[in-house]
Amino acid sequence: MDLDFEHRLLMPDGDIRYLHVVAHAGNHGPGIREYIGIVSDITDRKRAEDERQALASALQQSNARLEEAQRLAHIGHYEWNLIENRVTYSDELCRIYAIPPRKALLTQR
Repeated sequence: MDLDFEHRLLMPDGDIRYLHVVAHAGNHGPGIREYIGIVSDITDRKRAEDERQALASALQQSNARLEEAQRLAHIGHYEWNLIENRVTYSDELCRIYAIPPRKALLTQR
């Protein structure tokens, strides 16, 4: 039976470290099991993932507050991608001007 799992370790100084263990099982004789593998410290990767998730959540909440504020104030916004020459309207701007929601409109060149 091969191994592939992660451990979370609480260090004596209070720091938390994450380890990834991968090992291949083999037989080293009758009734003797041997594992050959590696243990990797993945703490930096785990912390980066947690930070990325926190930022994505904060951005989602910020966008929700912006949309609610626009709805209450009956204002909207648009984004114009100059490279792709595409304009995207906010939901509220679509409601104001009766444009199908979230439709990206190509402008003429």
